[in-house]
Amino acid sequence: MSLLVKGGGITKLSELIIDADKAWAGMGISNIKEVAAAMAHGDVNYRGAAVLEKLTAGIAGQYAKTQGAGFPPIWDDMPGNRFDRLLFLTIPQPLLSLAVVEDHSGGGFTASPPTLVIPAPPSLSISELALFDQRYESGADGDLSIEGDNWEAQTFTTLQAHDVEIIEIQCRRVLLPGDVTVGIWATVADLPSGGDLTSVTFSGDDLSAADAWITRYVVASGLDAATKYAIVIRAPDGDGANYLVWRKDGTVPSYAGGSRCLSANGGVGWAENGNTDFMFREGEVL
Repeated sequence: MSLLVKGGGITKLSELIIDADKAWAGMGISNIKEVAAAMAHGDVNYRGAAVLEKLTAGIAGQYAKTQGAGFPPIWDDMPGNRFDRLLFLTIPQPLLSLAVVEDHSGGGFTASPPTLVIPAPPSLSISELALFDQRYESGADGDLSIEGDNWEAQTFTTLQAHDVEIIEIQCRRVLLPGDVTVGIWATVADLPSGGDLTSVTFSGDDLSAADAWITRYVVASGLDAATKYAIVIRAPDGDGANYLVWRKDGTVPSYAGGSRCLSANGGVGWAENGNTDFMFREGEVL
């Protein structure tokens, strides 16, 4: 194909050089084609580290939540205040006691004034109010086993400084895994390091054999803001037939503050798997 240009110059379309990333009149264009080509209906653009990036559409009912400067936005569940406990007071149904005696005239009268007996509550059931700083709780599509020297971890990046006092995971037991320990570790180069900052050990044999969220409390340990930590779980007495299962999202994991880490030698060495996120919550009790 030829191109006729008055006054000379280029004469072929193949000789044209088009600057697709030129700052036209001060209006910079960066990465638009790459983002648009991969966009689906409902996705959102945001400014990444150097170029435009996309946030894949979340689950219906979620809202876009900032993680602060230097971190990408994420989708999170409502309500936005992250309070996740309710208070319950259970009072038994009161009984109305009324005694009627004959008055020998075809009628009757009450032997004494009616009494309304309200029994004392057998217990005050309080589900504590917790403020979760980080969590990933939707999209579970599978699970991974924890037993013996096979340990699993989920790293997370704190939004603000807080005392971690409560850890929740979605899990189940297979037969009798024995004692299970859940701990919080520091990280080095995005991998768990240094051992437990705080931890709790409990019998995995008492857990449900069906998938369920469990709550475990630990001695409060102060976590710094905008810092990566790890939830590390192990069941050292378990084996190939008796183990703990931790639910995970291995299809479209979207937790931006960390990822799965695994150890095959009892926590001595760790490797990161950026294609998987475990179901977890961590925070403080109010």
